[in-house]
Amino acid sequence: MAQTALQEARDAVDQATTRAQVVVRPVTETDELVAMEALLAAVWEHPPGSVELDITLLAALARSGNYVAGAFRADELVGATAGFRCEPFPVTLHSHVTGVDRQRAATGTGTALKAYQRLWCLERGITGVRWTFDALQSRNARLNMGHLGADWVSFHVDYYGELRDGLNRGTGSDRLLLQWDLTRTAADRADKTQQPEPAQTLLARGPAGEPVLGTRPTTYSRLEIPTDIDGLRASDPELAQRWRDTLREVLPGLIADGWRVVDFDEDGAYVIAPPHEQEPR
Repeated sequence: MAQTALQEARDAVDQATTRAQVVVRPVTETDELVAMEALLAAVWEHPPGSVELDITLLAALARSGNYVAGAFRADELVGATAGFRCEPFPVTLHSHVTGVDRQRAATGTGTALKAYQRLWCLERGITGVRWTFDALQSRNARLNMGHLGADWVSFHVDYYGELRDGLNRGTGSDRLLLQWDLTRTAADRADKTQQPEPAQTLLARGPAGEPVLGTRPTTYSRLEIPTDIDGLRASDPELAQRWRDTLREVLPGLIADGWRVVDFDEDGAYVIAPPHEQEPR
């Protein structure tokens, strides 16, 4: 099984990097780490004097056996990712940050970075990756849960406290924590127990883009989120905050009662499973 997953990971890197026209590789040289610091600061729209990940920490991670990699297009850095080993040791990586310069990078660069992350980990005996992401980011939810097949672990209100970057300042830092089983192959994902089609929609996008709550679910249900929360924050910050507040109102109570987030569908909604149902993955 491990060898099958490893070969699948190698093939996935070849396919993803070819599609995105990038080379993904470890970054250890100072000039490239400086470029990585600048790229991450720009992606998260940090004000002058603030960075997403400091060059000294990037260098320390890169030179101490942790994970620091870049996506290069014609020798130009267009994507970056960094992480560190975490509990349960020694088989887990915490993927702390992944950013793509969407002005210069081709579609699929983020997928190529995740594909390479899987290969890098499996070659070192790491079989699981954990990371957090903003529960309102539909693009990330679709990649993380729908495409990669990462599993939901937990939901946290203000996981990082108040953030200072331009994308998240004043919006709260609620996060879903995910776990990606790197040994699970495409065949495993295809053979997993299939959950029923959701019969209810607990949270829907209203006609003006507003969150509309339905009745408490009794079976598999959907929680829709905005298709572009970053654009909504720019055009209507009050409405964006309503979405944040609504998820805060709904998710913790459901999770406390044993409901689980099991998927993110192609129509832009989380799928939640009722308590005591068999795990679908």
